[in-house]
Amino acid sequence: MNDQQADRLATTGLSRADAVVFQVIAGANLAFATLVLVLGGIAAVTTITSDTVDVPLRFAHPVSVEAGDVAVATAESGRATVTAEGISAGARALLAAGDILGASVGAVIAVAIAMLLWRLAQGRPFHRSLFGAALLAGSTMTLGGLLAIAAHAFGAMQVAVEVDPAGDVFTPGFEFDPTILAAGAAVLLLAFVFQAGNRLQRETEGLV
Repeated sequence: MNDQQADRLATTGLSRADAVVFQVIAGANLAFATLVLVLGGIAAVTTITSDTVDVPLRFAHPVSVEAGDVAVATAESGRATVTAEGISAGARALLAAGDILGASVGAVIAVAIAMLLWRLAQGRPFHRSLFGAALLAGSTMTLGGLLAIAAHAFGAMQVAVEVDPAGDVFTPGFEFDPTILAAGAAVLLLAFVFQAGNRLQRETEGLV
C-alpha cells in the first residue's frame, strides 16, 4: 500500500486492516460469483439432459376444511414438487433458461459488491467505475430477475399442462414476488448516488 492510498483511507476513516478485510471479502464475493455461475450451469444442463425433471406445481383446488365453532375463511393447499418424465424440450429449455438467468443475476450482484469493497479498500468509495457497476447490477436485478422468474414460471406452467392436461390436480399458475424489482430500483438509485459522490470527490481532490 502506497502513501497516497493510505492518505485516502485516512480520509474515509478506514485503517489498513480494514482495507485488507475488504479485499479478502471482495475476493470471496468473486469466488461466490463463480460458484453461482457453475451451479447454475450444472442445474441447466441437468434440466435439459436428465430423464426426470423436478418442478414445484400448485394444486388445482384448495383444501376443504370442515370446522366447528371456528370460522375458516380460506385454506390453501400449497404446492407439491413433482418429478416428471417425458417433459417436452420447450418446457425444459424454459426451466434451464430460468436457472441460467437466476445464476447470472446472483453473479452480477456478487461482482458489483466485490468492486465496491475493492474501491473501499483503495480509499475510493465513489470511484467512477462504481456507477457503471451499480447501473449494471440494478438493471440485471430488474430485467434479469424478471426474465428469470418468467422463464421458470412459464416452464412450470407448461409442465403442469403436460402432466395434468385436464387440470384436475395441478393448475398452470405462478406467484409473482415484486421484491426483486424493488431491490433493482434501489440499486439503480444507488448508482446515481455513486455518480454524485464521484463528482464531489473529484472536486474535493482538486482543492487539495
